[in-house]
Amino acid sequence: MKIAVRIEVAIDYGETETFGIFRLERSYRNLEPAKIGLSLAEGKHVLHEMQKIVVAAQAEKLCTLRRFSTRCHRMLDLKERQIRNKV
Repeated sequence: MKIAVRIEVAIDYGETETFGIFRLERSYRNLEPAKIGLSLAEGKHVLHEMQKIVVAAQAEKLCTLRRFSTRCHRMLDLKERQIRNKV
């Protein structure tokens, strides 16, 4: 048995992006009561990966919307562009 968990992020204007966050393979012949469902560690991993994707998508959208002028509705120029190191 193969299980795949994917997240699909749909932006307001029709663009969608799909992220595969978790794969699980278990033989259905060797299932035991302890192996049914997800373990606590597997559930935490799925939730953590999902949270990373949701926060990144929301932050990207928010940053894009903040670049539009509230007066003239044009995209504002960037004052500075630097590549920041990931922590």
